[in-house]
Amino acid sequence: MSSAEASYLSITDAAQKQIKDQLQNSDSLTGVQIIVEPTSPLKAKYRIELVESTAAGSIKLNLKGINIFSERKTASYLEGTIIEINGEGELEPRNPQLSISKLSGSLEEQIQLMLDEQVNPMLASHGGNVMLEGIKDSTAYVRLGGGCQGCSMIDTTVKQGVEVMLKEAIPDLAGVYDVTDHSEGESPFFTG
Repeated sequence: MSSAEASYLSITDAAQKQIKDQLQNSDSLTGVQIIVEPTSPLKAKYRIELVESTAAGSIKLNLKGINIFSERKTASYLEGTIIEINGEGELEPRNPQLSISKLSGSLEEQIQLMLDEQVNPMLASHGGNVMLEGIKDSTAYVRLGGGCQGCSMIDTTVKQGVEVMLKEAIPDLAGVYDVTDHSEGESPFFTG
């Protein structure tokens, strides 16, 4: 199992040393818990904690002599995860395929990254997408396309879905407004 675990999950030498040092300097710590918080079927937030015992329902992997625990329900998000030391010198689990990129840059760049990584993958299952048309006074103006154009649930999608996700990730964002002409499109549910 150890060879499979090594290809499933990896750890840099620096992270391995830091974890082993912290575990050896403690009487009660037994390993590390990788906490995965899925934000969509394709993206998740990852964090790591040194723990005394594992939570119920966790699986245990042993990698380079370190016990690594994770909840069974999110174990599928672990494949390809790397435990490393970040720029602040802290332990950080990161999955190049599934981690949400750290938001940085202009308000427009942050919104575009969220649309690309979280919003559009979710809407794609309904055949829809959201495009950023512009920003004015910290408010995003978006156009919906595909299956979203003309959909009777569009107000709910924009206000309770897209806007909530964007504002949660980008506190500087004041709001999101839909500028789509919903009377057009292949099969709109309502006309203007």
